[in-house]
Amino acid sequence: MKDALGNDLIHGNCYGYARTDNGFNIVIIGTLEKITEKRAILKNIKYLKSVYNTQPEPDPTVDMPIRSAVKPFLCFPVDEKNI
Repeated sequence: MKDALGNDLIHGNCYGYARTDNGFNIVIIGTLEKITEKRAILKNIKYLKSVYNTQPEPDPTVDMPIRSAVKPFLCFPVDEKNI
């Protein structure tokens, strides 16, 4: 499967994705744990939230999910050194 840049997804590599719903933004960064027929499963490392145009920040009131299932073409490679 391919990521958002058209590169093959690689198990163990770090990826991120973002989603927006009515002005509420979530950014998730994690390592690729598994690829299914339709999803990439990330083991989450970082979970950030923001509202509208504010900078995403960790939200201590929310427990970070352990894993996220996302469509592979939404995943962008992330350099682990910058996390």
